[in-house]
Amino acid sequence: MRTFKQYLAEAEVNFDTSDISTDAKKAGRATIVKIAEISPATFKKMEPYIGKKATSPDQMMKVFNAFVENFPKEAKIISTNRGQQVGPGEMVFYFVFDNIGVGGNQNIDLFLNGKPFAEVKAGDVRSRNGATAVEKFELSPGNHPAVRKILKGVKEFNEAYRDENDGEDLPGWKSEDDVNSSPLDKWRDIKLSGAGGVDLTLKQSGDILKKGEDDPVLNVNKAKTVTPLKKLLDDPTEASDINAAIQEWADTIGDTYVKDKLFFLVDNSKMKCVYAGNITADKLDLMAIWRGRPIARVYPGGKPKGKKAETEE
Repeated sequence: MRTFKQYLAEAEVNFDTSDISTDAKKAGRATIVKIAEISPATFKKMEPYIGKKATSPDQMMKVFNAFVENFPKEAKIISTNRGQQVGPGEMVFYFVFDNIGVGGNQNIDLFLNGKPFAEVKAGDVRSRNGATAVEKFELSPGNHPAVRKILKGVKEFNEAYRDENDGEDLPGWKSEDDVNSSPLDKWRDIKLSGAGGVDLTLKQSGDILKKGEDDPVLNVNKAKTVTPLKKLLDDPTEASDINAAIQEWADTIGDTYVKDKLFFLVDNSKMKCVYAGNITADKLDLMAIWRGRPIARVYPGGKPKGKKAETEE
């Protein structure tokens, strides 16, 4: 199967996926039909399912899924053979709807009647503690403030763990830029004291000293390190719970990048749209970190309550 890029190079066809004029959309569909090697007979069967006008998120989800259910193989091929800066699922929206254009913007994937409309995210669908999760996709640009916060939080959590475990890194630790889902899920159960995990003795000077160590005032031992108690209480520099760092990332993303933005979440395997709507902080979770970029896990119905949201059934 030729790739979208190879086909365009061979056929010397300019295919503007953002142009939804009648002629451009007709030509665009014809190009997709050739790329996907859809036979005239199959395309004839598709006609009742395409050429629709997008009117609302729920209507779009219903029409999108009707096409995918009736033409699963073709939908997969259309989604796979796409142009640069066009993500999974986007070309199916373009193919099905007359008034949907795609691509050309870092923060918006779908344009309704030429206006910014929604993002499309394709991920793996899992059942976790009775809740449906869509995961394994990047949710924000790498330079977003929330990204810097989570990287800082993960690094500080490892530093706090080292302080309480004789300099040992977290189990499965590589770096704050590279955290797989398995280690991250295990770290959720680790609770640190945030103060080294040892008994502390308050000295008259206001400093703290590890229990069992010599007081340098009485028996000068300058090799020992003491931390001002006030600084520890007023300005903690290390995370004692990875869940707090993850929640801070979710809250920041929820208040900024995803705020009031419409999302379509698509199952990577079956190509069906499983959610159309807003993503709020209470639906957001972190799956992993890849090359310094957070990989999200979203619970369309909200994160499970009173259970470990990361456990797969």
